[in-house]
Amino acid sequence: MKYPSVINVICDLYFMNNNAHRRLRRQPLTTKAIFDIRELLLTGQLPPGRKISEPWLASKLQISRTPIRAALAVIYEEGLIDSAPSGGYLTRQFSSSDISDTVDLRGTIQGWAARLAAERGISSTGRLQLESAVRDIDNLLLEEISDDTLKRFAQLNEQLHKLLVNVTESEVVKREAGRVQMLPFSETSAFFNRNLSLDWRHRLAQMCQIQHHAILEAVFSREGTRAEALLREHARLTVTAIQEIFLQK
Repeated sequence: MKYPSVINVICDLYFMNNNAHRRLRRQPLTTKAIFDIRELLLTGQLPPGRKISEPWLASKLQISRTPIRAALAVIYEEGLIDSAPSGGYLTRQFSSSDISDTVDLRGTIQGWAARLAAERGISSTGRLQLESAVRDIDNLLLEEISDDTLKRFAQLNEQLHKLLVNVTESEVVKREAGRVQMLPFSETSAFFNRNLSLDWRHRLAQMCQIQHHAILEAVFSREGTRAEALLREHARLTVTAIQEIFLQK
């Protein structure tokens, strides 16, 4: 089986400040619908400029319309779809520069957070939380890999990246990280796309975790410049993942 040449892909997960949407995301069927609808958007199965049909999605995904509607509300907040004048939602058109700019901006903000965490130091509690989060991912990746396992990976990854921002104890960093995560394509869990083989996606998760360990090692060692560079490169490689997904269409 042929795999893409570059598999070092960031998988940092979108987190939202809106508590209502965070509760929606914890519902299993809503979470499944979010992943599946993102996949349909990314692979072009929901073409740009079209009104999104809830009944069609419910039939396609074999999920009732209530979680479909909740998932669309979350995806709208992410900026992946627009509201339709007559109600409901429309798919959006994105250029390669839109994606690249968003990835670069996310890498800049999160790299800044990693540098501050390293240079200012973090509390013993913060360190324990980060170590626990990365250990949870290590343990998960020892399990038999499935679509559900990779979605769990995405959830744990979200927690790890949120922790990395929070341990800075900087309200400015937290605010700006939250803003950039609201941009389209700042959420890369969508790129665990089932059009790509399960084995390939597993390799992505493994490489993401290797990078996580390197980033945390730099933070714990108080190497601010290195921590920032690792995080920014981690983010920049998302473009490679997107390109590989588009090649599979």
